[in-house]
Amino acid sequence: KNIKIIIIINKQISDDGARALSTLLMKPNKEGKPGQYIRHLDLSDNLIGSSGGKALGRALTVNAILERFSLKLNKLSDEGGVPIITGLASNTTLKELNLSSNSLGPLCSETLSDTLKRNDTLVNLYFTGNQIGEDGAKALISAARQNNSLTTFDLRATGASEDQIYDVTTILKQRTDAQKRTHEAEKEREMQETTEGAVKDWKERFYLGE
Repeated sequence: KNIKIIIIINKQISDDGARALSTLLMKPNKEGKPGQYIRHLDLSDNLIGSSGGKALGRALTVNAILERFSLKLNKLSDEGGVPIITGLASNTTLKELNLSSNSLGPLCSETLSDTLKRNDTLVNLYFTGNQIGEDGAKALISAARQNNSLTTFDLRATGASEDQIYDVTTILKQRTDAQKRTHEAEKEREMQETTEGAVKDWKERFYLGE
């Protein structure tokens, strides 16, 4: 059976369980893509620490299937968070990542800042409840400004100032609005091309006497 969603919340999953799941995330499916068919993995509110984080980080480096991944309310710390964020840098499928409330600090914010400048796939990133302070938030906001895909970035309860939270919210809203305008323009152009094609086809049929 091709499992697409795995949700294991508040089941005291430890580093051993995380390592087992990381193996699954690296195992090729029938098409040869690492990750089987798992597109959504939720391991919220468990006991995954630094060792489990390292294993999951290695999995993210090669995984080519996973789109949504939640590790909120675990015990990663910087030691387990940095490998996951580093793995994100080379991942090209993950669209949503939740690392909220994992005792992540300045080292993770520095690594995440570098990652966001290279990753162009991630859309939603949740980082609440980690203590990165205003300096860490400043670096992340700068990276978010350079990133082209991110539209949700939650930095509440991280030590970021109210002005910084407002800044990142404004940056992402402007991006979302711009993407919406681009999408609407493309849709309008496609409709126009379809109409013009239909008119041209009708004219050709009319002149040929069909």
